[in-house]
Amino acid sequence: MVEETPVREYDKFMLRMPEGMRDRIAREAKSNGRSMNAELIARIEKTLEDDTALAKLTDRVEELEADFEKRLQDLEQAMHYVSKRLPT
Repeated sequence: MVEETPVREYDKFMLRMPEGMRDRIAREAKSNGRSMNAELIARIEKTLEDDTALAKLTDRVEELEADFEKRLQDLEQAMHYVSKRLPT
């Protein structure tokens, strides 16, 4: 059985929202069957997960770019080598 942390032990944070955002969050929370607090937490967690995934993808793209550049240089060198040996 999972024990729930008492609410009084959670960190509290005051938040000012632009006009209309509270109502929008309330609608989204209701449509998702969550409290406004749970909706905000879920969305913050999703954003943090997305940031981590994006950082990993960015790193992978950089690795692929470096590999592509290396392969392109190798191909250019091979073409240069072959072109020097062709009869003129």
